[in-house]
Amino acid sequence: MRLFPKLALAVSFLLLSATLALTASFYMAERSFIRAEAVQERHALLQNLVHIAHEAFLTNDDLLLVKYVRWLRKWNSSMVSASVVDTHGEVLAHSEPSQIGKPAVPAPRPGGNLDVLVLTQPIHLGSRWAGTASASFSKSRFEQTVSDRLRKLSL
Repeated sequence: MRLFPKLALAVSFLLLSATLALTASFYMAERSFIRAEAVQERHALLQNLVHIAHEAFLTNDDLLLVKYVRWLRKWNSSMVSASVVDTHGEVLAHSEPSQIGKPAVPAPRPGGNLDVLVLTQPIHLGSRWAGTASASFSKSRFEQTVSDRLRKLSL
């Protein structure tokens, strides 16, 4: 084989390798970014729930809290449930309205349902603890959301 075809083949191979490496690194970086963005969305949702609960406690408006919690599941497809519990353990608002007014169910124990991630945050009025906001998310639905966003990227 002559020198020119060998050189052309080597350059073609290097270009193809560089293109594949760049594509793979872009895909991994975008996947990491989408995952971080989705995690940030979950935490922002919990922060919004805490803020609305704080406002509802200040204005003594339970209806605002109940309506907001009920709408949360429609806004985030990976959410399993959301709730606000007072300091006595009574559910003040829940994404499942039948749970309102009942004692709060404890969070799943480690080794239980591993598909659910529960985020909780205390609600404070000044220095006084007024309750706890919780949001539960399905890990499998979260992964599906990340996959769907990556799939849209490839279109």
